[in-house]
Amino acid sequence: MTIPQHIKFHRELLRLTQKQLAEAMGKPRLQAQICHYEHGNFKPSKKNVDLLDKTFLKLMTEGVIGLSKGMEHYQPLSSLT
Repeated sequence: MTIPQHIKFHRELLRLTQKQLAEAMGKPRLQAQICHYEHGNFKPSKKNVDLLDKTFLKLMTEGVIGLSKGMEHYQPLSSLT
């Protein structure tokens, strides 16, 4: 799975909009960049890769929608770079 596919897949799995993901990351202004990441227009910085990983894992472990199966197969974005 590519980085753009990974971001979009996990965002949709969590049933989040790009805006909601940016807000969950604590960076509401990042919404436009998330769109660009998902379309492969540009690659997220190392800092944003780490933040995306932390956000996805946090939301999954908090049981936002009971994603224990998703956790078993989660591959951090940082491993794709």
